[in-house]
Amino acid sequence: MNGTETGDGPMEMLPRGEEMRFRLVHGIALAAVMLLALALRLYRLSDQSLWWDEFVAFGYLDSPDLASHLRFLRALFPEHGAAPLYYIIQYFAARWTGMSAETLRLLPVALAVSAVPLLYGFVRHLCGEKAGLLAALCLALSPQHIWYAQELRPYELVTPLAVISVWSFMRAYRGGSPVWWVVNLISNTLLGWTHLLTVFLILTEGLFLLLFSLRRFRRVVVWSAVQLLLLIPSAVSVRHMVSGNNYIGFRLPFLRFLLFILGGDVLPFHAEINPAWKEHGAAFAVFPRLVPLSYWMGWGLLAVFIGVSFWAFARLVLSWWQWPRTAEGGHAEWCRVENLTLLLLMLFVPGMAVVLLCLSCNSVIFTTYFMYSQMALYALVGTALMAVPGALPRRGAIVAVVGLYMFQLLVFLPEVTRANWKGAAAYIRNNASTQDEVIDIEYFYTDRELKFYLSPQWPVRLVETLQAACDDSARILQSIPAHAPDGVSKRVWIVVQPFYLNLATENHFDCVTALLQAFQDRGLRPSIKEFPGQNGIIVCSVERCGIDVRGIGMPVMQIEPGVNGFSGILPPPIDYGAVLDELGFQSDVQGDRHKMLAALRESVDHWPLDEKFPGCARFNCIAPILDLVCRGHADLAGATARHLIAQHPDYGLLHMALGIALLKEQQNPAAREAFAAAGKLNGDLGLILAPFLDALSRNDNFAAACDEARKLERSGFWYAPALRAACGSDGASTSPVCIPPSTLLRDGPTNISGNACW
Repeated sequence: MNGTETGDGPMEMLPRGEEMRFRLVHGIALAAVMLLALALRLYRLSDQSLWWDEFVAFGYLDSPDLASHLRFLRALFPEHGAAPLYYIIQYFAARWTGMSAETLRLLPVALAVSAVPLLYGFVRHLCGEKAGLLAALCLALSPQHIWYAQELRPYELVTPLAVISVWSFMRAYRGGSPVWWVVNLISNTLLGWTHLLTVFLILTEGLFLLLFSLRRFRRVVVWSAVQLLLLIPSAVSVRHMVSGNNYIGFRLPFLRFLLFILGGDVLPFHAEINPAWKEHGAAFAVFPRLVPLSYWMGWGLLAVFIGVSFWAFARLVLSWWQWPRTAEGGHAEWCRVENLTLLLLMLFVPGMAVVLLCLSCNSVIFTTYFMYSQMALYALVGTALMAVPGALPRRGAIVAVVGLYMFQLLVFLPEVTRANWKGAAAYIRNNASTQDEVIDIEYFYTDRELKFYLSPQWPVRLVETLQAACDDSARILQSIPAHAPDGVSKRVWIVVQPFYLNLATENHFDCVTALLQAFQDRGLRPSIKEFPGQNGIIVCSVERCGIDVRGIGMPVMQIEPGVNGFSGILPPPIDYGAVLDELGFQSDVQGDRHKMLAALRESVDHWPLDEKFPGCARFNCIAPILDLVCRGHADLAGATARHLIAQHPDYGLLHMALGIALLKEQQNPAAREAFAAAGKLNGDLGLILAPFLDALSRNDNFAAACDEARKLERSGFWYAPALRAACGSDGASTSPVCIPPSTLLRDGPTNISGNACW
């Protein structure tokens, strides 16, 4: 297992002619693997909709300059802004290719394909030509790498950088040119600026040096010192990120993470590439007979990875045991010890470090954060397959592993895996009349996917709860006569992703049943269309059914208390009266309690707000506050904001939400104080809001402030519509405000214009 092995014998033992032929054959094979990787990553690329995580940076690509782009990113998602390399590259790529999602996705595709020859070269250096080809083939067939190669996120930039890092590290360690040390240090620095948790790959290399360079301790010290020096700017970004960190977090069972370390490519263990319907929903599958087998075939592939890991560990122990016997054989065995140690460290150290981080900090952690460690697994798979004795058994083992991968691809590839916003929007466009209205139930109060893909002739009203969607639909349809002529008939289209409710209850909450029952209780006729994919999408059309609309305010089915696998016991249904008391509204002195209860029911579907569902983010807490503001209940919004600030006093966005609520109540001095506190805690947010606050401070000039809010909206700032709702020209709007949507997505599949209701 060293750089001269070919799988059949040392390369230097081959005659020159045979060596050239050998190189040519393997070059053609590598080109074929690269073409296969490219074809799989381009397959249905244009069918994949943008989803929420991609909009994190995509929405700000129209910023006037790079500094503004990064400022918006850091203000709302400091964990992304602390490692902005991919987003910087994407920003300039958008200027070259245009801002179409399809063309921008060619960037991660190109990065992903570039990792294939790099992995081949790295494994070839350690384990031989044929092992390198097999490792490259595993990467080409990897479902998770195909999935992320079609996503506007940094993971596929991490992969080639990680391979370059460990390849240059081993070349330098084994006495190569000092240039290799430079390449290693530069690639590690770029990794730190691409994703924060790649620091664990650097830790892996440091552990290897400690194990094998004790006699050259100076090398360890110099390498570590230079690496730390190069990462200081990234560390400073992380320090500034702490107070703005969004994530509250959740815990997963320790053994489950251990399986994830080896099972990133296994569909049943990767929820993003294998939504629940791909495992159980045969009715939606192109090959329905394969669905029942996917679980067991996934376990079969996982068994291969576990077996390969045990084989590598056993061979490491054996090589260590056999090393001292002869000088010549000792050198070969020692090289094998080094190679296996590096690969096993690379495979397990990043994943275990992420697990420990999750358990100690209760942080939101996903297996994609250490996806680069799978390169070591592919190297071990290739090496283990080439170590199978006998040509026929070896070929059989290779066919079996490739067959398991191909089976997964037959389940994974044929259908759209991401949230199918394109399909949902097309369904509405093809079936809705121009008089119909669209309601989007979203849980962050910032989603833009539906508006991005839907024609501008249908304004999208954003609501926060099932209750609000049902009651608003009833109010809209209540004004339509029960037996109106054809030209007056009207429907309301409700769009919801049930994932966020199902996550907390492990799919025990039936969103479809809840919607059907709620609309039937209100005397309306609902019709449901489901669009499977990541997080899932439900489109429900509602119309009058010849009787009076009734039941507005009737509670919608709630999540029942019980046990889930993430956070233990679910709380009982919300006691909205107790919530009002907790917020300080113990009597009707400060307002109509009945109206306040109705307002809470339409804006708040979980309490406490920072315990919405496992893995929730703190910016989720802001959504109900802004919803209350825009629905005309600024007093409740302000009380809720103060309640949350008492628990999270260092979170700048909450102070901004309080400022918006106070501004809506026309408490302008207090609002400015809240905005100032937000800017102090979140410097980038302060810079973003500075022009707005400057306009507001000039004699409380609401018109000028509204103009600045419009500019922020055109830049893609999530909360600009709420700013406008709070300081409209009359200073006191009392209902969801119609505002023109952002034009930053002008080059998308539809030209967004007209009005959108917030």
